[in-house]
Amino acid sequence: MPDFSAISAALTAVKNLLDGITGMTGSLAGDGLDTVLGSLGEAAPEATL
Repeated sequence: MPDFSAISAALTAVKNLLDGITGMTGSLAGDGLDTVLGSLGEAAPEATL
């Protein structure tokens, strides 16, 4: 019988780690990321999704 509480704790830890990474990069990049993506999009329209 698998230990569901341990599995759940591990999944929660991974989710929190990913949320932390995306939150950190978002605050570091800020509007700068939009500017970079915007300039890339203008240079290569086929690259935009």
